[in-house]
Amino acid sequence: MLEKFSPDIIDGVEDDLLLQLPDLLRVALDRANDEGKLRSLLRLLQRESLLPQSETIDVLPNGDILVFSGQTVQTKDLQGIAKGLGIKKSRIRFYNYEQSKRFDYRKLEYASDICAIIIGAVPHKTSGTEDFSSLVESLKSKSQAGRIPARIRPLYAGNQLKITNSNFKQTLKELIDDDVIHPDTVVYH
Repeated sequence: MLEKFSPDIIDGVEDDLLLQLPDLLRVALDRANDEGKLRSLLRLLQRESLLPQSETIDVLPNGDILVFSGQTVQTKDLQGIAKGLGIKKSRIRFYNYEQSKRFDYRKLEYASDICAIIIGAVPHKTSGTEDFSSLVESLKSKSQAGRIPARIRPLYAGNQLKITNSNFKQTLKELIDDDVIHPDTVVYH
């Protein structure tokens, strides 16, 4: 059910937002950009023309999902979570710490067959990170520049990169809701 509010409440929210806007604006823009929703936000505000014309590569929402994680999270558990959300295990490629260290991340550039990249505990320096201080920083920068079309999702437990069963499930649900990932089967709850 959708919520609707009275004009008085809307006026109060507007007044509060106008006071806080200078502090909130950059945070909101950065978050929308990190989540791949900046164009949608500006479209809602009727300011999409502020962005350059989209030259994005169409990513296949039923493409592969790459998971880079060095911790001992059980691959079988994560595959079970994905299966529960209707995603076939054949679409998910897992890379452990050593594989993450040796993976040539330049292969991700302009790859339309990869819809999402999920990152847990990984080495800071890897092949293809160039001059960036970490893998996450490198991938996010390349994504913002349009060189990596897949959605980049670093996962944290506290303030450390770490994939847990719960944050993995939540991330997959969000990516499905955002139409980044299409499940292979319909799951009824």
